[in-house]
Amino acid sequence: MVFGVYRNNHPATAVDHCCHCYFINSNEPNLVVAGGSYLRIFRYVPMQEEGQIKHRLEQVLCYNLFGVVNSMAVAMYPGNRRHSLLLAVGEAQLAVVDYEPSSHTLKTKMLYNYEQDDQRTMFLQQTFLPQVRVDPENRAAAMLIYGSRLVVIPLTKTAKAANESAHQRFDLYS
Repeated sequence: MVFGVYRNNHPATAVDHCCHCYFINSNEPNLVVAGGSYLRIFRYVPMQEEGQIKHRLEQVLCYNLFGVVNSMAVAMYPGNRRHSLLLAVGEAQLAVVDYEPSSHTLKTKMLYNYEQDDQRTMFLQQTFLPQVRVDPENRAAAMLIYGSRLVVIPLTKTAKAANESAHQRFDLYS
């Protein structure tokens, strides 16, 4: 038998995606940076320098995820005081995560998996990475999968209501 072994010797230093949001605290803005399979959260620290107030970044948290982040968006769910992160991973998977202040960990709010053979077109190898976007009024999120399919996810208060409402899929190039 042949087994593939993969090990990260050093954390990724490149930045693939970043966003400005209120992720850890509803009163203090954060910069969330995704690079490779790492998610880093920074806070802005004001500094007085030569009579001017400048800001520097201070890393607050760092998480090693179980997949490479292909796209990232920020959403505010109804009733929440902090933002949630929508992370697209794999070919067509979406994870909605929140910060858990009591344990300083990420809490998975919802997982969506749209990796199905009937959704793929004629491609054997995935060439299009998923892209996530959120409506500016936080009514819905949309994810483009396989380069031609659009998944619309309503941003509702509970996971039960989200599962009851139909996730709509649209073919862009039929």
